[in-house]
Amino acid sequence: MTRSAASTEQRRAYCRAWRRAHPGYHRAWAAEHRADVRARQRTWRHRRPELVRAQRARYHRLTRASDPLELPPKHIGHPMFDAARLLVGPDRSGLRWLIDPLHEDLLSEATLALVEGSNASEAVRRYRSAEYEWRMWIVPILPWSAQVHAA
Repeated sequence: MTRSAASTEQRRAYCRAWRRAHPGYHRAWAAEHRADVRARQRTWRHRRPELVRAQRARYHRLTRASDPLELPPKHIGHPMFDAARLLVGPDRSGLRWLIDPLHEDLLSEATLALVEGSNASEAVRRYRSAEYEWRMWIVPILPWSAQVHAA
């Protein structure tokens, strides 16, 4: 190890030991100087707007997904799941990028009824009516519903 590398390692070891010995120091210092730190950050951002723009562009470039990941369906790969899918029908949600939780719940309910040996179509009908019941009470309260009901 070179002399500078050894001294760097010694400094790092000393700093680690000091931080272990004084665990609340940085937190207390940050609480006292929070306004100063924020003012310094604001000043930096105002003096260097081009660097801020470059940082934001780099962040968005790195975090932007080129293609959204396709999620595999949950209920797949077993004859009971296929029978439940035939019973419930296709997902009718208009939001293709979201998984419709009601459709997933209906598939689970149908699969459970098939496993139990009970009437699966009745179980799906009962669950669907219980889930849709809230619309009868909530939809008339919404502000746009007055326009819908007036038409």
